[in-house]
Amino acid sequence: MSALVNEAVRNDTREYDGVPATVTVKGHPVHPMLVNYPIAFLSGVLLFDILSYARDSSFWASFSYWLLVGGTAMGVAAAAAGMADFFGDRRISRLTIARLHFLGNAIVVCLSLVNLALRMNASAGPVSLSWLMLSAVVVLLISGTGWLGGEMVYRHRIGMIPRGTHE
Repeated sequence: MSALVNEAVRNDTREYDGVPATVTVKGHPVHPMLVNYPIAFLSGVLLFDILSYARDSSFWASFSYWLLVGGTAMGVAAAAAGMADFFGDRRISRLTIARLHFLGNAIVVCLSLVNLALRMNASAGPVSLSWLMLSAVVVLLISGTGWLGGEMVYRHRIGMIPRGTHE
């Protein structure tokens, strides 16, 4: 994946002075405000899945389940704001790095929904190995897409007000 991301960054060499976010509150972009929650919650799911699986404990599985509910809900909210930014400005949607970020996060939300559906239909008990594996894949993906999001902000100035302007 690293080679793919490095190639995307090299291909997107156009420097922008700033591309403001489409969805803002008093000039502050909403997407970066929301993404911290699914990153933290879904990372917590993996932590509590490991505890539940290792200790064969339904106690830790309940923590994991509720973090998964919150992480998925906040992931959907962050995705809505991110989609508005992605489709709201062609300068964003034509960046390879933005498309990788978008696709990766769409996969994260879908896998989290699948993980949630599997758990909702199961009896209360410890976490299964398949749930733990899904959580691990989600954390790997969200780590990469979070890094891509940072690249867009700090290298391409996506979601930033252009220099010399005030909203």
